[in-house]
Amino acid sequence: MVRTGSREAAKRRLAAAIQVRFMDPQVARKEDPVDLNKDAMLVSLRISAWSGRLYDREASDHVAAHHDASSSVGRYNKRVLPKAALYVSFSG
Repeated sequence: MVRTGSREAAKRRLAAAIQVRFMDPQVARKEDPVDLNKDAMLVSLRISAWSGRLYDREASDHVAAHHDASSSVGRYNKRVLPKAALYVSFSG
């Protein structure tokens, strides 16, 4: 696990390397080969959130039976947690 201080230092070093390598025409010469082992970073990002809802098969079957409809017509979900519990502020 990366400590926060290390992450911030890595961001500063990366920003400085990008600025020097690609923005300074004296440093970034055309004949300079790009070494992907030193100059590249492979990143993968996945952001997800749980909706706090689950499929309610009982409600779906009940509505279909009482309205003479196919059970595949409606998909009803139930809220597992109170609405207020799902919205958390990440500021700060």
